[in-house]
Amino acid sequence: MTSEPNQLTITPFYSSPEELDLPFSTYVVSGGSRLVVVDPGPAWHIRKHTEAIANLATGGIPIVVIVQTPGPGAFSGLPLLAGLSAKRNLLLHWKAASGAGDALDGWRVQTLTTKSAGLPVSPTARLAIGITSYAGAPGSLMSFERSTGTLFSGPFFGSLGPGQDTGLPVLRRESVRAYRDVVTPNMLPDMVETVFGSDRAINQIAPTHGKLAVGGTALIKTFFADDDSGPAIPCALYRLFVRVAALAGVDAASGIYLATGVPVPDIDTGYRVLRGGQVAGLAQDHWTRILEAIEQWVPGSALTSIFPLVAEMAERHDLPITNAVQKFGRAARRPGTTVSPSPSPAPASSATPGTDELTDSTTGLMNETVFKQRLAGQFRGDAEMEGRGAVMVVGVDNIQRINATYGRAGGDQALYTIAYLLRNFQSAHSRRGAHRLYKLSGSQFAYVLSHGSVAEGAEIAELIRRSVAESAMFLEQLTVSVGVVGLDEVIESAERREGEEILADEVTSRAFARMRIARKGGANTVCSADPAAASVVGTGSTVLIADPDAPYLEMLTKQLEDQGYTVLLARDGAEAVSIINQIVPDAIVAAVMLPKQNGFALREELRHDASLSQIPFILVSHRKTDETIEKASMLGIVHFLAKPFSLVELIGLLRNLTRSQG
Repeated sequence: MTSEPNQLTITPFYSSPEELDLPFSTYVVSGGSRLVVVDPGPAWHIRKHTEAIANLATGGIPIVVIVQTPGPGAFSGLPLLAGLSAKRNLLLHWKAASGAGDALDGWRVQTLTTKSAGLPVSPTARLAIGITSYAGAPGSLMSFERSTGTLFSGPFFGSLGPGQDTGLPVLRRESVRAYRDVVTPNMLPDMVETVFGSDRAINQIAPTHGKLAVGGTALIKTFFADDDSGPAIPCALYRLFVRVAALAGVDAASGIYLATGVPVPDIDTGYRVLRGGQVAGLAQDHWTRILEAIEQWVPGSALTSIFPLVAEMAERHDLPITNAVQKFGRAARRPGTTVSPSPSPAPASSATPGTDELTDSTTGLMNETVFKQRLAGQFRGDAEMEGRGAVMVVGVDNIQRINATYGRAGGDQALYTIAYLLRNFQSAHSRRGAHRLYKLSGSQFAYVLSHGSVAEGAEIAELIRRSVAESAMFLEQLTVSVGVVGLDEVIESAERREGEEILADEVTSRAFARMRIARKGGANTVCSADPAAASVVGTGSTVLIADPDAPYLEMLTKQLEDQGYTVLLARDGAEAVSIINQIVPDAIVAAVMLPKQNGFALREELRHDASLSQIPFILVSHRKTDETIEKASMLGIVHFLAKPFSLVELIGLLRNLTRSQG
């Protein structure tokens, strides 16, 4: 608690991170005239501190809640604060308010639309509230209280790992750097000045995801300072030691270095002087050994925040990296850096797929090729073995809207975030490789259990679904829909002679179908059973409609959704391509006259990709002439409908084309 003149107090309420969650802090500012609650946060956090916060709200004084971090669960704690005062106000950015739904009921809402606002806290103190300039976090705010010099930084300048609790400035700084690499990689050092100007004397920083930290302006400068002075190898090894110590503890970092025969640096001075006054004789081999040891011994959740630093050090000092860092670090590192993998000890055989062919470049996970090979191998086990395993297809919901809102880079960041959460979940729940994780096409992942039934798979799927929904790692809430299939379901319904590859394909197909059913059922759900036989034929199939005609789209979308289809919309050809790169539809309905890329050009582009060329393609146009029919035929377009067409005809055609996929 910080006490200042005029009885102004700032009381932090901190919750240590639950599994797969970021830490969370709420700050209560009281100065006599009103109580200000900065970022109440999710209900699980506020529930721990409701009584203590209520003790500060004495005499029924008015309360003002400021939502600075509009992430997942940002409004779920509001009902727990509703009883503090009959006079309660809520201040937030209008973009956050637009997605808050019914959570704002019962609160007098004020939305911030201009660059800044002021909120009196005491007769002589007021909070300056400003809209952040960080494009990656729409709806986020910062606040500054001048008399105490406190910057309430919202989702920025947070921290990860135990480094923030050690009292060592170097580890506190590294904890924030790790948070920046994972959560806010594009954050710039002049961010606060952009919001409030350059005349703010910041004494302490109060982030939503982390603890109150003294140091203020000087501390912010150290977050962005370049520590890489001196020889390359000692510098890189020291920076790596500090990052591991901040995320896994000093003892863990020292143990890894000692076990690999690499000298342990001084936590404050690095390798400048060792015992006896000797400078460390470090070589590239020390770097390589440490990378291998870290990948083997450090938990997956910490690796996610270590790999970006490794990639940065390797690029800056021309050091080798492992394939895991190359793939995972490529997606995780800050913009503007590139990395080169260490040369292989021997060229790969031409008959053996290279690493690039087996991993997904965005997430670093093994790809669909590896998934299908290993799944087929899972059917070669003991025929009497019970609980052969289960397959979960995890699909990211609303990826089309995310791409439209944040661009393709935002969509890639969403996929990377899901991969991060799934890696953490796998690390926490898997024993001896019993759980395996893969990146499939589009926005889907596969999570495979080597043992267990479909019921056990459904339990794991529900934990995954909840972990993603409750995470605050992305710019907004992410959710997934999960389809679960037990391997024994397929074995019981198929002849063994069909072969392992065919069985693997059948499992995958069923899991995808159940994932689509879960998504159609409202998204953010799990489906582990097939629907009743009376279900609509189209249920679970996805149709992309590319057409600039808004009234026509609205009518057609409603008709198809009533028939059980999931509908994706594109207003031009370029948007259609972007969507297809994320979500592979079961059928495409495209207008000839599309902006940016017409229907013919769209079909031509898809023909060059073997995995996309077989998607059923329906062309529609007001002008169906001999010339357009001939051009469609040359492109392999069999189905060409003239506008206005019969909806019954289109739906019947889609049913036939997607019957095997629904």
